[in-house]
Parts: sequence; C-alpha cells; structure tokens
Amino acid sequence: MIEQHARVQQVENGYALLEITRQSTCGGCEQGSNCGTALFGRYFGQRAATLRVQDSIGLQANDEVLVGLPEQAMLNGSLRLYALPLFTFLMGSILASQWAANAADRDIYSIAGGVMGLSCGLLFNLIQSQRNSSNGLKLIRKITHSTAVEILSIKSV
Repeated sequence: MIEQHARVQQVENGYALLEITRQSTCGGCEQGSNCGTALFGRYFGQRAATLRVQDSIGLQANDEVLVGLPEQAMLNGSLRLYALPLFTFLMGSILASQWAANAADRDIYSIAGGVMGLSCGLLFNLIQSQRNSSNGLKLIRKITHSTAVEILSIKSV
C-alpha cells in the first residue's frame, strides 16, 4: 500500500475533502542536480492535490490523516490512463490505414485514425473518471500529535 499524509479541508455529507501535498518520487538522494526527477520537482514545485474521500473514521476540518492507495488500484489506474489511449491510438491508426484507397493516402488516413483513436481512449477515460467517483484511496488512520510523540519515543529507545 502506498501511503501519504493529508490534511482535511472540510467534511460534509459523509465525505472528507483532503489536501495532499505532492512530493517528488526521490525524497532527496545523493544525485542532487543530476537527477531528472529532482529537476522536474524544482520546476513544477510541490503543488497540493485536493481529493474527495469517504469519511469512515469521523474526521473534522484540519485533522491530519494517513491515506493509502492499494498497489492494485495504482496498477489498474496506470493501465487505464496510459495503456488504453496508446492501444486505441495504434488500433485507430492501423484500421484507418487499411481503409485507404491507394498507398499515397495511407499516411493521412493513418494519422487521422490515430488521432481519432487517441481521442476515443481519452474520452473513455474522462467518462469513466466522472462516472466512478471512487479513486481507490482509503483512510488508514487519523494522525494525532500524541501518536507522533509515542513513535518518536519508541524509535529513540
């Protein structure tokens, strides 16, 4: 499970609006300026993402929580967001090139079919994301300052 800290912005109708600060994938290794991921992190900054999650643990505004994303949800999301548009792009390009009347028109048909296939894949993803409000995130626990003190005292022993 991929875990991340978040802050609750508001709670209403059984749902919590969470603010999650995006972090770079490499939390600061020795590569420094030679790392491409660190370069993108410095360029785009650490922006916050706002997500809506079902409140199953009784949250209040400004609570800190730990949220988790199962690996299977991450894999399914990656396949849907990347592989599906790529597949529809390739299939659209191949099918459209077969419809060309002569060899000179194949490139134009292939390009148009690829664009149409890619558009269909992206449109499908957009409709699915609006239809399915569950993003796979699960609230793990509320973080209290006393819990943080207990963890620090256990680690120092």
